[in-house]
Amino acid sequence: KLLISEIQTASTISVHDEFVELYNPNDTEVALDGWYVQKKTKSGSSFSTFAPASLFAGRSIAPHSYLVIAHPSSTIPHDVASDNGIANNNTIAVKNPQREITDKVGYGEAGDCEGECAVQPEPGTSILRKVAEGAPQDTDQNGADFEIQTCPSPGAPSAPCEALSSSSSTVT
Repeated sequence: KLLISEIQTASTISVHDEFVELYNPNDTEVALDGWYVQKKTKSGSSFSTFAPASLFAGRSIAPHSYLVIAHPSSTIPHDVASDNGIANNNTIAVKNPQREITDKVGYGEAGDCEGECAVQPEPGTSILRKVAEGAPQDTDQNGADFEIQTCPSPGAPSAPCEALSSSSSTVT
């Protein structure tokens, strides 16, 4: 199983500064051959491509690690670049090679959510999966499982804003 752990739809600078972060909660590596990510708009009746399986060929996610998908022109550090964007009020679904949804997150006024939708992130913020007892919370209730993150942290666990800004300004 893979989980969606964080989503940002835009920064305060660019609508292309969007990302979807996947997390491997397993104790073993997950080979990503055949995996893909889809999206559904608020008024959509079916899913469309966000990140096709071809982008994941030959890739894997180590145990308890992240993979970030972002637009190629994004300033967000990312592992996979997808030309397909996401927007407000979308649903994002991760599908395995058997075409089964392993995780789905609807936010804002999306028409397809697990339980209640997660809050819509404003530009420059993200929605982040909560951690309970040291593990990602996955109750299949998007509204309960996600919270607003004021300092998005693609590719890393969440940290206080002060820690993120001071670590990014360190020159070595």
